[in-house]
Amino acid sequence: MMLRFTFACALLLCASSFASQDSGAISLELDTPDARQAAVEAGLLTQTWVEGHAFGMAERMRILDVPGVSVAVIHNGKIDWAAGYGVRDETSGLPVTTETLFQAASISKPVSALATLRLAQEGRIDLDASIQDLLVSFQLPEADFEDEVTPRPILNHTGGLNVDGFAGYQVGEPIPTAANLLAGKGNSESLRRIEPVGTRYRYSGGGSTMLQVALSDLTGQEFNDIVSENVLNPLGMTRSTYEQPLSEDSWPNHSAAHDHSGRRITGGFHVYPEQFPAGLWTTDGTHIYRETGNVGIGTTAPSYLLDIKHGSNNAQARIESTSNSAILILDANGAGETEGGTVRSSSWLKLDAGNTTQMTILSTGKVGIGTTAPGRKLEVANHLEDQELHG
Repeated sequence: MMLRFTFACALLLCASSFASQDSGAISLELDTPDARQAAVEAGLLTQTWVEGHAFGMAERMRILDVPGVSVAVIHNGKIDWAAGYGVRDETSGLPVTTETLFQAASISKPVSALATLRLAQEGRIDLDASIQDLLVSFQLPEADFEDEVTPRPILNHTGGLNVDGFAGYQVGEPIPTAANLLAGKGNSESLRRIEPVGTRYRYSGGGSTMLQVALSDLTGQEFNDIVSENVLNPLGMTRSTYEQPLSEDSWPNHSAAHDHSGRRITGGFHVYPEQFPAGLWTTDGTHIYRETGNVGIGTTAPSYLLDIKHGSNNAQARIESTSNSAILILDANGAGETEGGTVRSSSWLKLDAGNTTQMTILSTGKVGIGTTAPGRKLEVANHLEDQELHG
């Protein structure tokens, strides 16, 4: 069944792709992130454009029965702004935020491929070795072809393999291992060769899953650990995981999957033991690092949000603890106030909005510790749990 996930894990949009002033759809000066965000929210275009009319974000979501959307917009090669719209689950009504995890579907593949290339760079896997020599848990059935299937053509989908995609499994039903589903012991056909390597581009999620099994056989690690160790953790992707099924206790802020009428599917989402091609849960990416001027934006882990912005004449810092709803807002002079809760008295904050644009946050409470430097690097740690995020 085709599912409409609460729209994409990371919808990256170029601001220039939306209606311009000349179209008559919107008339905004797009010289600030806020203006460009307003242009996107009010100026979405359809395949067939009606002169003088552009759809707003809420209108398109209502027409398409999409409960929630997470958007990050790239402008001049950088993430310009990001926002969540609607709800992540039509049953609970909880809102989508930039921290909400979405199932990435086949966007999982390039991230998995990067982990594979990291292992190849370290000499732990030979991209030109026969896949049969790398596998222990599964063996690709013999075929009447003279060539060998290797990881390299599997990565670019020219391995001559069948099984293009997967339907996933409902939460609570038996989940086969990756090796067993490749052997046809799941809800997809067994993997086999159907033509010589390099004959054509033929999309094969089955081939990607076989490479997943090979990587686990080689390293002795679970696939989630392989990608976390080689890609997610080094990049500071603390809100991304290949965990299947997703632990809802560990990741409460995640999107449910919805059908074409906008109704939540049974179980909330499908489980994909085919982790390499379809197992990634992630966000729009702004929790890693985002710039809006001379400071940067980042988040503390695991549950505290640090949002730093820099405008033309001032700088702001918003520190929010989800455990006590404390928010601290500072202006460029370092003056601050609290909203919606308390900030621990042991916290102190130093802000210099001059040419160096530095900010230091120290706390022995639950606000977090973070620093931005002139080089626009943001380092954040939760003092109590000694966790760090390097942007």
